[in-house]
Amino acid sequence: MEFEKRCIHKYLTVCQTNPQPPGLGDFLRGTIALFQLAKSSGYSLCFDGSHPIFKYLREHPAIVIEDKPTIELIPPLSYDDIHNRLVALFQSKRPFSVLTNSFYKEEITEECKTFLRDVFKPNDIVEEKIRQVFETVYGISPENGFHAIHIRFGDRFIHNNDYDHGIFEGYRNRIMNVMAEEPTTPHILIADSAAISRKLKETIPELLYWDNGKIHLGDLLQPRDNVLDTLVDFFILSRARTIRSNGSGFSSYVSQTYNIQYMGL
Repeated sequence: MEFEKRCIHKYLTVCQTNPQPPGLGDFLRGTIALFQLAKSSGYSLCFDGSHPIFKYLREHPAIVIEDKPTIELIPPLSYDDIHNRLVALFQSKRPFSVLTNSFYKEEITEECKTFLRDVFKPNDIVEEKIRQVFETVYGISPENGFHAIHIRFGDRFIHNNDYDHGIFEGYRNRIMNVMAEEPTTPHILIADSAAISRKLKETIPELLYWDNGKIHLGDLLQPRDNVLDTLVDFFILSRARTIRSNGSGFSSYVSQTYNIQYMGL
């Protein structure tokens, strides 16, 4: 029997093998790995559109709704084991649904970047929210250029809105040094801690910050409205001139997909 060779990447919010589903950065990394394997194996790559992020993206043929059992290839499996199991799935020549945060083995091609940009395209709801944030909060036009500073404080800051004064002071000094390098260009802060971000904005008035809702897109434990705010952050990053970060998949894969210079913070 001939099967359609299709791989569906499903973004689960409850996993059987790990209590913490992957964040968006990890999901995108897995998507890149799947794209490379699908390309070399003659498969088509699709996404299950049941995760709420997809309701904020434009319609695309690769976004489908299909309720199939999903294979979880995430830690605590080793990344070598994850990769080997993925290779075996593609060699089976059968369709399958999978969730993975696998690392990829080759450089990201322009074809892969184009595919990601085509699928992850904001719809009118997101575009309108972005416009409002730039006009009413930042007071700048994105077309004139801006730098983005993205700080990943960690899951406890998202889930519990924790505040750590030592961490705040360290990043305040780093941000002030970064902003001093180009004082005439706006700098926008994107971060996963509301408490620390508010304090940074309070002590550095020139820093642009939108006090939005935070959410971990893997587990969705915070209000679902925060999904929109997080995607707005994602697409604001995609329009930055440069991104400075303390190291985050969320911003790293934005920089690679949209060919934006990425630097440490």
